[in-house]
Amino acid sequence: MTAVRASGDSSERSILIVEDEPLTRMLLTDTLETAGFKVTAAADAKHALAAFAASDPDGVVLDVDLGHGLTGFDLSDAFRRHNPSVAIVFLTHLPDSRFMSRDPASLPKTVAYLRKDQLADRGLLLAAIDAALRGEIGPEHRHDRDETRRVAELSRTQLEVMIMLSTGMTTTEIAAQRGTQPRTVQKVVHRSLEIMGIDAHLHQSERLRAIREFLRASASSSMKP
Repeated sequence: MTAVRASGDSSERSILIVEDEPLTRMLLTDTLETAGFKVTAAADAKHALAAFAASDPDGVVLDVDLGHGLTGFDLSDAFRRHNPSVAIVFLTHLPDSRFMSRDPASLPKTVAYLRKDQLADRGLLLAAIDAALRGEIGPEHRHDRDETRRVAELSRTQLEVMIMLSTGMTTTEIAAQRGTQPRTVQKVVHRSLEIMGIDAHLHQSERLRAIREFLRASASSSMKP
């Protein structure tokens, strides 16, 4: 098993990139190879698992939303079971892990979480990778903890319910899926709307549109359906 090497010559370190968007994958590969890393790239979870087993990289740059099947969070768990010290950098459009029904508290403190729309300067990515390799992640490497993001005040339950509501599900359907009572869901919806600044008395179609617009703005227009 390859241990994480100390900060220094990046040519001594290997990185696995897992990204399903071809252009982004190519740009990430070019950025890291230019910086001196040995890079392996995978477009989906199946190839990522095989590539990780074959190369045993020092670090992984992971897209969170890989479409159907395993998420980047699932892959991270699998990678860390094989090598607990592997450095992980999540790279995503999602403000935080709750958008993929993942408890933020379950993410290791040593991982980096970067928003793709914040990567105008490649230096941020390289700094996050270096910090993750050293196990010294700072607040600047955890965009999911940025208190200024629009969904920061919503609890995990509130956000999950609002996402379900935005798909057109009724409070009764949400209650059935979550194993609770419709009245409980209604209370969650009412409180969530207050936090989001959406008038609960809007016509149903207008309220649904407002919820979708809020979530879309929070997760960026690049969020996958």
